[in-house]
Amino acid sequence: MREKDDSARGKILDAAKAEFMEKGFADASMRTIAERAGVTTGMLYSRFADKDEIFRELVEGPADELYNYFMTVQNEFAGYSPEYQRREMHPYVAQKIDRMVDLIYDNFDAFKLILCKSGGTSYEYYVDKMIDVETESTFRFIDAVKGAGYEIADIRKDLAHMLASAMLDVEDYNFNTRKRQITHQNTYFNERFGRSDFEDLNKDNVGSAVAYIVKYIEKSGEKLVYSGRLPQFFLSDVMDEDIVCPFGLEDKKLLLYDDFGCWDEGCYMGTVSKDVIRQMPKSN
Repeated sequence: MREKDDSARGKILDAAKAEFMEKGFADASMRTIAERAGVTTGMLYSRFADKDEIFRELVEGPADELYNYFMTVQNEFAGYSPEYQRREMHPYVAQKIDRMVDLIYDNFDAFKLILCKSGGTSYEYYVDKMIDVETESTFRFIDAVKGAGYEIADIRKDLAHMLASAMLDVEDYNFNTRKRQITHQNTYFNERFGRSDFEDLNKDNVGSAVAYIVKYIEKSGEKLVYSGRLPQFFLSDVMDEDIVCPFGLEDKKLLLYDDFGCWDEGCYMGTVSKDVIRQMPKSN
């Protein structure tokens, strides 16, 4: 009887994993899981109270192992002297990250479920918890080093949180192409702007990428000011190919590439430079 019970439980977990991988937790169905496993819904509910319990069964062991290791690393490092922390931070972190990556790849399916399919579960904010710990550890490190008399730059908490969020690279597997695809997930941006997936930059999408960054800068209350050490304002026509993106109120301002062309009443004067600017009409 015990062997049959273990067999049924294994079939249920395999079926649930397939269902979660295909649909995500929110859209998965207990009825469909039972059908996939070849068991009745009564048998399913006699072993698991709900979807979250099944999900937890699939990921809890690896999730706890990684999180506990992560916390051990943070606390161990904080226990070292400020001098050691300042001197050894980079090699120490590199070594520990290698171990964390090994843990993730040794339990690839479990972490794919957590990182990509866990919306609506008790693991939805698993990574966010680690980001919060990393952010607090950043300030603990700064305080320790400053307390030892070393000079170190201050950093805003929101920026520290953003940088900690940006450290997360999610390896996803595309079942259609049977290839891994990499997306960069940033919970800081996701919480504030409703987007968390980022693609590699190329010449076709750099404009939209810069526009997105400029939008974030504007929403943060900061101002975009950049002249590339150009000596003064001057007048020039602007060609479409020199525009990275519009920005500002009603998109009335234009962000230009740093090698834009200068034009005076339809006459091309050359690529922007101090010598070319001297020939251009000025504006105060």
